[in-house]
Amino acid sequence: MLPDVIVHTSMSIDGAVTGFEPDIGLHYQVAAEFTPDAMLVGSMTAVSGIERYLAEVPPEESGDMERPAVHTGDPRPLWVFVDSRGRLHGLLHVYRRSDYCRDIVVLVAEETPASYLEYLSARHYPVIRAGKERVDLRSALEALHQRFGVQVVVSDSGERLNSALLEAGLVKSLSLVLTPALAGRGAKHLFESLDEKRAQFVLERVGEVGDGCVHLVYRVG
Repeated sequence: MLPDVIVHTSMSIDGAVTGFEPDIGLHYQVAAEFTPDAMLVGSMTAVSGIERYLAEVPPEESGDMERPAVHTGDPRPLWVFVDSRGRLHGLLHVYRRSDYCRDIVVLVAEETPASYLEYLSARHYPVIRAGKERVDLRSALEALHQRFGVQVVVSDSGERLNSALLEAGLVKSLSLVLTPALAGRGAKHLFESLDEKRAQFVLERVGEVGDGCVHLVYRVG
């Protein structure tokens, strides 16, 4: 069984997901309204987040080598990273320390570097291995449901992972926080790497949020 997948993003009026400053607090406030069991994040988005908000990566400590205790009823979501290339080698402890994260799960592939798999194992990160060169998202999401009971996933990632999810027919809804800003030339746009996709979108919800932003929710047909 597949969990429900909601692609959530903040975008400018000209449809960009980069090149402007989104309201990060509002972005995650809106995402939390879906009460996700898991937040799905691509490795490039995770790396860029660290580069953007940290002057330097803090060194690992002894506590970073252990999996945090997970208590029944903990409302915080899992953070699930798609990382077949091992881009987060040496960086995952930054996210494991977050107060907003219940636990971390890493999605890898058969050809993921052995050194990265050893890094994950030594630190007791749960791993789901699906796909040969890249993560097979459908199989990985099925395993996420079976092993961790995940029923609702919010994808908080860049256009590549979100495009892959939509192209694979795995997206139930789009959640768009439209921000009163223009990104202009050179910005990346939502689903810009997507091949032509003839999908139907049904508007389910629209409302003003934050300071002049609009929240749109579309069901994917």
